[in-house]
Amino acid sequence: MKAVLVTYTHIPPVWIAPIWLGATAATFALLVYIGNRVKLRPVQEKGSQSIIGLPIAQAAAEVEMYYHRIDPRFTGEVEGALRQTAAKLPAPEKETYLFHALTVAVIYVQLELVWHNIFGSQIKALQRLNHDHLKREVIFPYYAAAANANAKTYADYSFDRWLGFMRSHTLIREDGGLISITIKGRDFLKYLIDDAKPIADKTL
Repeated sequence: MKAVLVTYTHIPPVWIAPIWLGATAATFALLVYIGNRVKLRPVQEKGSQSIIGLPIAQAAAEVEMYYHRIDPRFTGEVEGALRQTAAKLPAPEKETYLFHALTVAVIYVQLELVWHNIFGSQIKALQRLNHDHLKREVIFPYYAAAANANAKTYADYSFDRWLGFMRSHTLIREDGGLISITIKGRDFLKYLIDDAKPIADKTL
């Protein structure tokens, strides 16, 4: 979005960063809200490694509702820039560009949501799972170490809830008594590296 605003709009440079950061935050909040309203559900049936089951019609209605709540001058600038870029592309590439843009936005919102809420101990567990399938008792020490160091926070946060957070965000899956990392889980770890996230700050 930052590149689009710089290239295709006449917004003063001093406003570019606040606008694209604000737009990212707004998109994040909107998609999280929509996700809560339409109840995006992680499905861990065989072969499932991401979030599926989005009620399309309801999601589309939610998007339209919030689209019209935003100042049309703002949506006009951003949408105009996207349309201007898409208009320069051949028909097949135009559709690919738009779907890729939406796909990237949705995925990064999901990854940011996980990053905002995940504990450091869960990241360590994911890093270990990135190398092997493990039983619950092998994963438990990561939880136990964090619980011992942060007794107050973990007083009402059981191992099942700790593990459930990663499962609910489809970062892990359980099959036949073994826990394994999902494709999304691996992409989350890659995202942490690519975006230089301060993992050391996650102390719980």
